[in-house]
Amino acid sequence: MTPIYSRIRATGTSLSDSIVTDGADPKTTVDMAEGAARQALDGAGLTPADVDFLVIGTTSPDIVFPNVGCLLQERLGMRGCAAFSVEAGSTGFIYALSIADRFIASGQATCALVIGADTLANGSDINNRETPGNYAAAAGAVVLESASKPGIVSSHLGADRNDKDLLQEVVSPNQIDNAEDHTLGTTDAEVFKPAVEALRTVVDEALARQSLTSDDINWVILQQSNLAVIQATARGLGIPMQKVIPAPGDHDDMATAATPLALDRAIRDGRIRDGDLLLLVALGDSVTWGSALIRF
Repeated sequence: MTPIYSRIRATGTSLSDSIVTDGADPKTTVDMAEGAARQALDGAGLTPADVDFLVIGTTSPDIVFPNVGCLLQERLGMRGCAAFSVEAGSTGFIYALSIADRFIASGQATCALVIGADTLANGSDINNRETPGNYAAAAGAVVLESASKPGIVSSHLGADRNDKDLLQEVVSPNQIDNAEDHTLGTTDAEVFKPAVEALRTVVDEALARQSLTSDDINWVILQQSNLAVIQATARGLGIPMQKVIPAPGDHDDMATAATPLALDRAIRDGRIRDGDLLLLVALGDSVTWGSALIRF
């Protein structure tokens, strides 16, 4: 039997027009996911009816149930296909991408819509000076389709609830009952060293599994808004900063949306070209981590 792989056919993004600094944004997670999904589908020359698998990574669902995937399915006018959301902190997009890849590789799906979307402003503590002050509603999407050659070479996921150095307790920003007890915000110093170590570990694992070295990678997309963490991680891995594509720098933190947004921008501005080997890496506050090797 000929192996089935998945490859990225198109990408799309959706970003709030205004930066939010007052802890409120009129855009919902489904609003942002819809915009990114439609752009990705248009880029692929497809319609929602062509999609047979839909998964969204998010830390800020509009409501718990129906889940965000089902809400987006309704918005797009789709019926019947699997539709659900994944909550894995800022690693949610890579978790979702890995799940969709495995459904395509097993023959259970042929065209998947994978999205990372968040609207963090409603959960931010605007009075905490240690919290990043600017949040934007954002989403990024990719269309995955079945292919005879990789695409997604491999993905690697992990989590450790016992790693208290990285853990931050939060609840869904749109489901907060007591904002004083549950808000987003932590100091960089609290997470710097363990974050760097965790990112290096997940990159080492991805490269070792495929018998690769950092020299084989054309681009690394790191889901991090902290430049110091990015630089320390790249330095420890021997990856020059010229190969690193950080999260978009015009907003402080877009959580799950940051990885697909960075991917989309680098494709559209010509940095990423056909044949490039990409390494996507993310670390979530949950604590979760993940990486994906992709031949574009």
